[in-house]
Amino acid sequence: MMEDILKELNSKEYIHALGDAYDIRFCRTDEAPELQRFIDTHWKKGHIFARSKALLDWQHYDKENDRYNFMISKHRKSGEMHSILGFVFSSQFDPHIEETQLWPCIWKVREDVHVKGLGISLYYYLKEAIPTETISILGISDIALSIYKSWGFQTGLMDHFFILNDHISDYQMVLQESSSSSGQSTETQRSASMINKPCPLTEEVSAGWPLTDFAPASLDCDCRLEQLDEAHFRAAAAGLTLPRYKSIQYYLNRFFRHPVYQYDIYGVFSENSIQCILITRTCRSGVACCIRIVDFIGPEEGILGAYRSLKDLLYEKNAEYLDFVAAGRNESLLLNAGFQKKQGIMVLPHYFEPFLLQNVELSYAFKTVSTDSAKIFYKADADQDRPNLL
Repeated sequence: MMEDILKELNSKEYIHALGDAYDIRFCRTDEAPELQRFIDTHWKKGHIFARSKALLDWQHYDKENDRYNFMISKHRKSGEMHSILGFVFSSQFDPHIEETQLWPCIWKVREDVHVKGLGISLYYYLKEAIPTETISILGISDIALSIYKSWGFQTGLMDHFFILNDHISDYQMVLQESSSSSGQSTETQRSASMINKPCPLTEEVSAGWPLTDFAPASLDCDCRLEQLDEAHFRAAAAGLTLPRYKSIQYYLNRFFRHPVYQYDIYGVFSENSIQCILITRTCRSGVACCIRIVDFIGPEEGILGAYRSLKDLLYEKNAEYLDFVAAGRNESLLLNAGFQKKQGIMVLPHYFEPFLLQNVELSYAFKTVSTDSAKIFYKADADQDRPNLL
């Protein structure tokens, strides 16, 4: 029997009392229009799920059970939805994945409804319906973050690593703020000379993490990038250890067969040996673009020695930078692989639809009852890397 991941909710008598006034359950397929109206009215006006049922279905429709991955509370007297909790399982993209990692996404109680426990009751009924090993959340409001902390979740901020294209003289997507003597920000600079270039790397990677079967890497390593189609991806991924909650079929359905986005998947090879796989997406604003690593397969040290190939990719695509937003990754290893960590007055955008040239801190929460589950997240986990504009 799986341990209860949210036993903190079990003694809340008011949750059970809600059953008299509310029908709390999964969202039925015939309720999709009502769910879309709720999202548009009470969550965010013009939200992509309110405007595109195709994307709502791709992200949240559970084909196996013919329902939506939303818990809802429907007021019995009025018949109206009063609260919703959207979530994604890894099995959304491969029903054969048995281990349950839950990614809550949209959690909202109507502003005009003031019923104690109506929000957290959705979590209670969800975890009673589906025993869950791990719950992970990305991009959390301050209010929700305080609730997760009270439930014993680990919380933190995603790290943001990057490599600049040093062949560009006038950046459109990268800023370094200047400050006046009073400490107030007065201007931004886009000149390449004002932005720190990647610091020189030593020829050998310093110790500080287990390198398993990998030899120390250097800038002269002959690792190369190869873009992978589905067949070559299958073969390459078969030579790597996959994350607990993902599978080859998961990656194929999530990235190769996305209904809107085009992802570029690269294998990092040393001679004929696969070291790791990078899943990337090119983001644009006007004529400028950047490359984002949104998922990663393989041992952490697989990225070592890929620096020159990644720089060549930047030159080839004329991208201003390549970035890697992640949590749970070895910072020293990534620095020695040629990445810089965004900090201080460096500004790298997070939102591209619409484009917003400012820093955004991406918070996370994590809780598990499995000893085999690792706190490792990437940009494409949960619903973070999805279209916002049609």
